[in-house]
Amino acid sequence: MRKSIFYSSTTILVLMLAANAYSQTGEQLFKSNCSSCHSVGKGKLVGPDLKDVDTRHNQTWLLKWVKSSQTMVKAGDKDAVQLFNDNNSIPMPDQSLSEDEIKLVFSYVKEKGQSIQTIAITENTNVSTSSENEVQSRTSLLTLFSFGEYIMFMVIALLLIVVWVMAMVIKKFTIELKEKI
Repeated sequence: MRKSIFYSSTTILVLMLAANAYSQTGEQLFKSNCSSCHSVGKGKLVGPDLKDVDTRHNQTWLLKWVKSSQTMVKAGDKDAVQLFNDNNSIPMPDQSLSEDEIKLVFSYVKEKGQSIQTIAITENTNVSTSSENEVQSRTSLLTLFSFGEYIMFMVIALLLIVVWVMAMVIKKFTIELKEKI
């Protein structure tokens, strides 16, 4: 019985550590690495607005650009040189993000851009106030819970269930020990 409790505890610990390692969302990565120079749907800052960036460049190009924009500029990539010149020749710093993290950022940017577009369409078609609030609340719910937060919630729920089961087992053993004594 002690072995099963040990294995259960170890499994929960490993799941919690794994969930924590992957809990950084595209939004968090964007805010910590990109938002000082870029916006999504709010216009140009230091660098260009990233709304609809996936329609201007393909993913392979974007991954290379984020990893090392100046390598592309120096290599003479036409789009890279144009983007560099359009932004006052201010170089984008190389990012030390993994490909998966960069993809998370672009997924967030795309989702954010689509939610901005949805809100703009709603406002432009003069939908009733209650319908606008419904669209905005659905949009905010989409951004409120990320995949990582969902995983973390599920791990915590699982942990609570395991703790409850362990408490029941301990209570049962305590009662059995009292009966033997």
